[in-house]
Amino acid sequence: MYIIEQRQKFEKGHKQAILERYQKPFILQKVDGFVKREVLINETNKDFDSIIVKVYFESREAYSELPTT
Repeated sequence: MYIIEQRQKFEKGHKQAILERYQKPFILQKVDGFVKREVLINETNKDFDSIIVKVYFESREAYSELPTT
């Protein structure tokens, strides 16, 4: 299992828009070796919210074979 993790901060009050964006189909779902995507939102900070997106692949090799743009 190989996991890619991305973290971002965003302004409070935008949680619904962020969640809607990540509920749509995306290109990696069609890639061989893709397992799943997780989206986690942390609202504990009083100044901003943060999101963690984790994308799981079967192996590092599967991730390494992604087409580049």
